[in-house]
Amino acid sequence: MERLPETIDAMPVDEGIGSFRSEISELREDVESLRCDLRQLAALVKSARIVFGNAPGVPVQPANQESDKWERLKAKLGGKMSEIIEALQLTGTATRTQLKNQTGGALGTIDQAVYKLRDMGLLVRNGDGWSLKP
Repeated sequence: MERLPETIDAMPVDEGIGSFRSEISELREDVESLRCDLRQLAALVKSARIVFGNAPGVPVQPANQESDKWERLKAKLGGKMSEIIEALQLTGTATRTQLKNQTGGALGTIDQAVYKLRDMGLLVRNGDGWSLKP
């Protein structure tokens, strides 16, 4: 049986914790940057749809009256429910994990918001994911 060494070369705990905190801070900045990029891309997609219409394979944007309905609901609901509606407007259908990644929420928070939206009659099950109710 192999013996473990008497000492282990390791960095001090305080230094390790500081290093992890630094990495977490950098990751938070990266996530915020990605959210900003996603918002910019969403605006570009919306503009492209206005100019060029919908291309094959691209989720269909609701008609103006429908779009206005969703905009009013997003303003009224706010928070995570609004972010989920926005994400589904862009993707058409998304699983809870995809919604978590798109909105930056915890799965429990996503589940609560999705079920509230479903109970309000705004979401429907679509395969493994969720879609806005037409």
